[in-house]
Amino acid sequence: MHYHGNSEPREVLVLLVENHVDLAEGLIPILEEAGYRVRWVKSGAAAYQALAAEAGSSEEREARPDVVLLDLLLSDMSGADVIRRLRQSGREVPPVIVTSAMAPKFVAEEARSIAAFDVVSKPYLSDVLLHSLERAVLSTGSPRLPL
Repeated sequence: MHYHGNSEPREVLVLLVENHVDLAEGLIPILEEAGYRVRWVKSGAAAYQALAAEAGSSEEREARPDVVLLDLLLSDMSGADVIRRLRQSGREVPPVIVTSAMAPKFVAEEARSIAAFDVVSKPYLSDVLLHSLERAVLSTGSPRLPL
């Protein structure tokens, strides 16, 4: 996937926020095979840092995620709290796809509370997840499609 906007073309960067190593290690190859770059963080603090970074230099812009795959249940804080803190600080947040194995009603409520783009239940069905990612990328208005 490449971006054909005002800057140099680049692959779409997915920030994967997942504290379960086995799930992340299984998902990363699927995302990469679909043409995404993946940055994996295991905690809410690391997710906050990745999303709060200012995009001044070209390297910083390159490191800004285009879409976030966000687990709600992290070791240090909830994934929803990460997004709330970012928005309260005035930061722009890319489309968020909530991932969780928790009760569907709770997940739906949390996802709504942070204006998540979508919810994908664990265990992941790769086709469902990839379709959600594609829709999230397209929702930004950028023409980023699989090659």
